[in-house]
Formats: sequence, C-alpha cells, structure tokens
Amino acid sequence: MGKYSAEQLSAFIGAIYDCAIDPERWPVTLEYFCGELGFYTGVIGLVRLTTGSNLLAASFGLGQDYVERFDSLQGVQARHWGGREVVDNYPLEEPLVLSRVNPPAVRPDYPRRTELAYFLTDGYGDTVTIGLARDADCFGLLSFARHKDIGLIKDGEIDLFRLLAPHFQRAAAINRMFEAQRLTSATLEAVLDQLPTAVILLNTQATIQYVNSAGLALLARRDPLINANGRLCVSPSSVQAELLTAVEHSSRDDPSMAGSLPVRTRSGERLALHVVPLGRGTVRPGLLPGAVSAVFVTQVSARGVGAGSLAARMFSFTPAEVRAFEHLAGGRTVAETARELGVRPSTIKTHLLRIFEKTGVHRQADLVALAHALAPPHRED
Repeated sequence: MGKYSAEQLSAFIGAIYDCAIDPERWPVTLEYFCGELGFYTGVIGLVRLTTGSNLLAASFGLGQDYVERFDSLQGVQARHWGGREVVDNYPLEEPLVLSRVNPPAVRPDYPRRTELAYFLTDGYGDTVTIGLARDADCFGLLSFARHKDIGLIKDGEIDLFRLLAPHFQRAAAINRMFEAQRLTSATLEAVLDQLPTAVILLNTQATIQYVNSAGLALLARRDPLINANGRLCVSPSSVQAELLTAVEHSSRDDPSMAGSLPVRTRSGERLALHVVPLGRGTVRPGLLPGAVSAVFVTQVSARGVGAGSLAARMFSFTPAEVRAFEHLAGGRTVAETARELGVRPSTIKTHLLRIFEKTGVHRQADLVALAHALAPPHRED
C-alpha cells in the first residue's frame, strides 16, 4: 500500500466522514474514489429488511433503476460471488474481490458474463465490495467496478480497502442511525439541534464545543455523562479513557475510529457512545472550528434487538461470530459453545480471538459485562 501517501489516506478518510455528516455527498464521493482509484462505477446502499425500504442509496456511473432496485438485485448478484451463504458469512472487514472469490467471472468467456454485466455494466473487468451492515434489521454494501481495460484489482488496492472498510462502515452506521437525514439547514448546529439523539462536539482535549438540545438534557442528569468545567467526562473511568483515546485519534492526520462505547446509568439504562471524527474533509472544517469529534449518544433499548445483534452492528461481527458471542457472553465455555453450535473447539477459539480483537477486551468475563451493557432492558412482570 506504499503508493498511497499519508495525505491521500487522510483525504480518503475525510471524504468518507463528510458523507457521515451529509449523506447527499455520497454520489460525488463515489465519483471521487472512482477517479482516484481507477474504477468506473460505484454504488452504496442500506436496505431495511423488514420493509424493503432504502435507508441509503447512491451511485456513480449506474442508472437510477439499479439504485432503486438495490435490494432485489443483490440476491441474484450474490451467486456470482459463490452464493448467498458465502457472501453472508464473509467477514465484514475483508474486501470481497470478484477476481479472488470467483476468478472465472472476470474472464471474457464466463458463461454468465451477460447476466453479470447487467449489474456491473458492460465492459467490467473486476469489482470490489465492502459489507456495511448485515443483521436481522439491515443489509448494506459498497461496491466499485473496474473496466476490463484497466486490469484486475491488486494486493495493494485490497489493503487500502481493508484499511478504509471500518470508516465506510462507521459513516454508513451514522447515516443509518439518523435514517439518512439530509443536512439542509444553514448550519451544522441548527441541524443537530433538531435531532432527538444527544450530540456533543469536542475539541482535542475533550472540551465541549457544542451540545444540541437532547445533549443538554442528558448532561443535566449528570449520569453517566458530566460537563466537568467544560470538559466531557463519563463514568466508569475505563470508558472515559477509551473516549479520550478516540478523541485523540480523531485529531490525527490519519484518524482511526474506536468502537462504540457501552455505558449504563445508575438506574440501569443502557447507552452507547459513537465517536465520529470531524477534523478533516471539505464539509466539516468550516462548520465549527476547533471541533474534532462528535459524540452521538443513543439508547440501547430497541425492542427485539438483543446484545448479539447490537454487538454485530457496533463491532462488525460475522454471523458466526455473533452466535459464538451470544454463547460465550452467556457464560458458556469454549467446549460447551462448540458442542451446542456443532463445530470444533478450535473454530470457537478462532471466533473468540477475532471477537477480542474487534471489541478490544481480552477476557471472557469482559464479554459477559459487555453483553449485559448492550442487552435491552427486560420488562418486569
């Protein structure tokens, strides 16, 4: 990945987070990535599975008909990537490259080339796809296609998309959180103040730069977030340390995202803190000078959404990792989990290592605590 400079990587990530704040920028951002990386079409979509409605749908180089039928097209297209089961179990953090997953599909004599060209447009040479969401409520992906005259997608480019994947996923998660609400007001503050979700903008020292109305109400409770002489603090101290780390990362030229942070109020209400960088890009720097991070605070109380489902959204678990997480976080041993899921203990150990890596915890006891923090409150009879 040496061909990409730090300035380019920073510009790529900044463009992505511009779209987190302003979803209407996705078409121009897809065009930007196509121009910079040698692709001729790009598409991004999030579909609510319960209704089939598009939460997010944008493209470059493709007709509006494709975007509007995004959900139905994906099921047919998946068979060219080895089938729906392969796609559904492919790690979200790993770019899905057609020439690597199904090499015959990029050859001129591929029997189903005409059918595949309908999805990628005629003349395709290769394509890369990044999963954005894959749970009971929502399915989403981002895909770029390369013309046959340019050649196949190379290792360095796959490494780049592997690095950018969590940033695309986080931006899409923010779009999803607010149902892809457009920024049409004159200022960022005016728009944020309309949101029912608490939003707090911070500088590099976690000093509060702006709080919307919902955020002011939350801070007034002083539980678990506190305005301590102008600085945002949260309990417990372990989460405070993670918050400060995430804010510090946001101020770097090559920002990285921390995972969403689970917290609880003294009464047991579950909350999740989502930290989004604000320092780079074309849209955000002029909106509120000094702010480098936005903290979105959401309730973890959606009916029918369990700890495993929310953890999958927050930490990009594969379906197999979700199943392992739910068993292990429920207190079962590796051997018990393997037996109940009908797989080898070594498979569960592999899942556990990946879960540790994604969540940032290192003990099964911490997974149990995380599951309790994320689980929706039970209704008392």
